[in-house]
Amino acid sequence: MIFNVSQLLSDPVGSVRTYSLNIEDIALDSEIELGSGGSTTLLRTHQGILARINASVDTPASCSRCLNIYSVSLDLDIEEEFFRKSDIDENDEFDETIIDDDNILDLNEIIRQYTIAGLPMKPLCETGCMGLCYACGGNLNKVQCHCSENNIDPRWSILSHLAQD
Repeated sequence: MIFNVSQLLSDPVGSVRTYSLNIEDIALDSEIELGSGGSTTLLRTHQGILARINASVDTPASCSRCLNIYSVSLDLDIEEEFFRKSDIDENDEFDETIIDDDNILDLNEIIRQYTIAGLPMKPLCETGCMGLCYACGGNLNKVQCHCSENNIDPRWSILSHLAQD
């Protein structure tokens, strides 16, 4: 999602441009895909451009229990201010919020970062995911495993009679 903002930068403070995000027009660099589209509003500020992005994205995630890859859908509401490269100190490390010398504004990196930040801390493919068998590694969602019934750690076997009582 690249925008040429040279005209907007020459407009007075408060000028607004609104763009719709179409699925076929956008190719993010990673495996993140734009879901059902979205919109972007670019507002001229006294220092640069404020971008407000509303988008729905789909990204693959690995289940933390069974390790299956599944798709996560996220609704992103992003608000970031972008500054001209000439107005930023050389020591600042805000490469993702820079408008380059050709007045090109690239939103790909910001959307990628917000998508990663929006992923669940412990992603699950489904609420009742049973995970993997600790003995054989079989996916307990797909296979009825009997490893745990016969596999008792010998150090704890003396306690097995307590469970029967």
